[in-house]
Amino acid sequence: MDTDLLARFVQHVLPPRFVKIRHYGLHAAANATTRLELARERLGPRARLRRERVEPRPIDWRELLLQLTCIDVRVCPACHEHALVRGALPNVRAPPEAA
Repeated sequence: MDTDLLARFVQHVLPPRFVKIRHYGLHAAANATTRLELARERLGPRARLRRERVEPRPIDWRELLLQLTCIDVRVCPACHEHALVRGALPNVRAPPEAA
């Protein structure tokens, strides 16, 4: 059991003269405030737009089926007219009765 622990630990030890890659490049901790910002400035406004994540709007299953199979379930297969859209009925009260 001790050999498993030692073997796993040794896997993370680098040979002499090897350096972990995370210490180099634009994303290194030493370059985070200097070279990384300079690279963003040189790339221009397009680089800043890529960093902003836009949440995709949820797609309706009918739209997805239409995109994938070109089958529109909102159209009647017999008469080729658009199907009725289901919705809530308006809240209408009956007129008061005259006494």
